[in-house]
Amino acid sequence: LKNRRTIYFRRKIFFVFVMFLVVLLSSDSHEAFASTSLNGVNISSDTTWDLAGSPYILGGIVTLLPNINLTIDPGVVVKFSDPFSRLEVYGNLNANGTASQKIYFTGINDNSEEVTGVVGGVDNGAPGDWRRLAFLDDSISSLTSHYYKIWG
Repeated sequence: LKNRRTIYFRRKIFFVFVMFLVVLLSSDSHEAFASTSLNGVNISSDTTWDLAGSPYILGGIVTLLPNINLTIDPGVVVKFSDPFSRLEVYGNLNANGTASQKIYFTGINDNSEEVTGVVGGVDNGAPGDWRRLAFLDDSISSLTSHYYKIWG
């Protein structure tokens, strides 16, 4: 009788484990671990930052050159990696989020639930974590004011 209980218990644990793996592997949560790093680069051709490459981790000075379009899709997170990181816009920045998919510009330490989508995520960011988002010279930009957030 004791041996049967042990076998039953082991089968039950195995079943729960298999179901956990099925749920984990079938969810879209693995997309949250994708990222794109840009370190001190010039964006010299029309570019779109989409959810598949998010979060975009910027290091150093990332420069959008004149007459070049950078489109940031709704839901994308842009993180700056250090206190000297910045995005300098000489071209055309189009970052128009939606009510349900905001665009975030934040520091590397911001792992808040709002930014990551992970329940219980913590924002360890602080003022000064990154330098700036600068619009220079004849840059043209479109930012939907209620559908993006800048902090950190």
